[in-house]
Amino acid sequence: MFICKKKVTWSNWQLGVLKWACIAIGVLLGAYFAGFWKKILWLVWVMAVVLSVWALIIWLKSMKKK
Repeated sequence: MFICKKKVTWSNWQLGVLKWACIAIGVLLGAYFAGFWKKILWLVWVMAVVLSVWALIIWLKSMKKK
């Protein structure tokens, strides 16, 4: 059973609020688990770079289609 069956459209400012909330939660988790993150900081950097490049490629492909 899937709870969210209704399509929801977000405005830009609503997405902005969601992103800032996610950033705040990430900062809190990072502060709380600082020792854990220090051990795998290299992996976090690799993931951040790979996902950023991937998002850039997706964006550039969508711009090319238009």
